[in-house]
Amino acid sequence: METFGDGGKGCGDKHVRGLLRTNNFHCNLAMEKDKLTVCKLATTFPWYKGDSRGRGTIYTLCRLLARAGLNVKVLAPLTPISQHYEEMEKVQVYRFAYSPFRRFHLLNYPFAMYLNIRRKPFLVLLLPFFILSFVLHGVKLARKCDVIHAHQLHCAIVGLIIKKYLKKPLVVTPWGTDIRTFPRWLSDWIFRHADLVTRPFPYSFTDIPGNTVVFHTSVIDEEEFGPHVDPTPFKKEFGIKDDDFVISFIGRLYEFKDITGNPGNTILAETFASEIPAIVTEIPRGSSWYKQAPLKHLREAYLIPVKDKEALVKAVIFLHDHPEIIENLVKHGKMWLLRHNRVSKNAIPYLIDLYFSLIRSKSKYKGCTVFHTT
Repeated sequence: METFGDGGKGCGDKHVRGLLRTNNFHCNLAMEKDKLTVCKLATTFPWYKGDSRGRGTIYTLCRLLARAGLNVKVLAPLTPISQHYEEMEKVQVYRFAYSPFRRFHLLNYPFAMYLNIRRKPFLVLLLPFFILSFVLHGVKLARKCDVIHAHQLHCAIVGLIIKKYLKKPLVVTPWGTDIRTFPRWLSDWIFRHADLVTRPFPYSFTDIPGNTVVFHTSVIDEEEFGPHVDPTPFKKEFGIKDDDFVISFIGRLYEFKDITGNPGNTILAETFASEIPAIVTEIPRGSSWYKQAPLKHLREAYLIPVKDKEALVKAVIFLHDHPEIIENLVKHGKMWLLRHNRVSKNAIPYLIDLYFSLIRSKSKYKGCTVFHTT
């Protein structure tokens, strides 16, 4: 038995029964990535090509997998403004209908599903048709796929039904909110019946039963974030001069997610990838993240207390006057990204290896051999 995550070097993953260790181990099928087809089940996905209103995390992951040579098929719900099928940068997107009237496809539009139901309780009547259509279209789509990857627990339920019918390996990725809102007995049942469960950090959700691996799904695309990105269009739009000292303030009006020191913060990872120094509010001592917080003051970021305006002003002035500190923060920020496997050049090959190892464990390709790469 081997472990996933960091290859057994301290991530604390549970043993994964019957699967190959992925660190530096590859199936020879990895040479033929274009033959691997992954079926993604998601309800949070861009409504159309170019949609950028907070639904891009799963799409970015799919786009990076497709760029690496995989055949990626996504099944998501139809919305009043979406097409039934379209391709987004080699990602094949299929959307299922669950009502004869297009204007009633409102379960995941215009907000998250639970918010839409709260605003319009009659949408609960559509749930049986939603689930039935999700399953039927999922069976049809996954029939020609090698791996099913369900994002969030409500999609995992659909994935388990498809898995039982088609005997396909299932990967489940909870996103945090669903773990906190789902009944514990139901989420544990899902985890035990999935072939593999991913969780974002070695120190989060450690009580998840079943086979788990540490993998953060919010992968950073180096082509979009980095010092090579031309800032000219941005500067022209906002009238910024070349010698201006620019400060970007990013906050979220939700107390739990506004703790910027949360190591799962995607904006923080994008800042590090762009090689920009970050001023970060400290994680309160009462937070569940506190004991394992990976950020240290003046190493990865300049840390300030929560709701301390004077400290924020002092931090800005200090960094402006100390370019050598900025250089040090940028260096360790990049190291933080690598340590948490957040950049695509490391994370995507790792996830592909997970898929192949899962297929190998299911004996779908019995002629697969394993070799060590140097």
